[in-house]
Amino acid sequence: MAKKTPHEILKNIYEEVKELGPYENENFLRREFHMDLDGHATNKEEYVMVFSQKIDNIQKMVLQVTYFEQDKSIRFAKNAVVTKEIKCELIGKNFKIKSCDYKEKKLLKVLSKILTGIKEKKRILKLVKK
Repeated sequence: MAKKTPHEILKNIYEEVKELGPYENENFLRREFHMDLDGHATNKEEYVMVFSQKIDNIQKMVLQVTYFEQDKSIRFAKNAVVTKEIKCELIGKNFKIKSCDYKEKKLLKVLSKILTGIKEKKRILKLVKK
């Protein structure tokens, strides 16, 4: 099986979030997730925000990933240390990346983990709704 490109994974992320739908009284998609992206046991979760809206007939999407580190003075507190963004637009059947704070090598890995995390959260939500 061929590896997916970042553009294909971005489209998959969009489709997964689109399926969740917008929040009430919003005409755009905004979903937030907490998931482990960096594998560090001390901070466990990163905050991922997916925002998408059609502007001038172009579907645009922004992914923001905020990384945390353990606060040394407060045992259960975590401090945001960096936020990275991926901005893209739907061109044809795939998303074209307009700007990205990740290096190309890391981008595929991060996007794959985000997609997997979103699917897992959706699976859990379906169990809760039963």
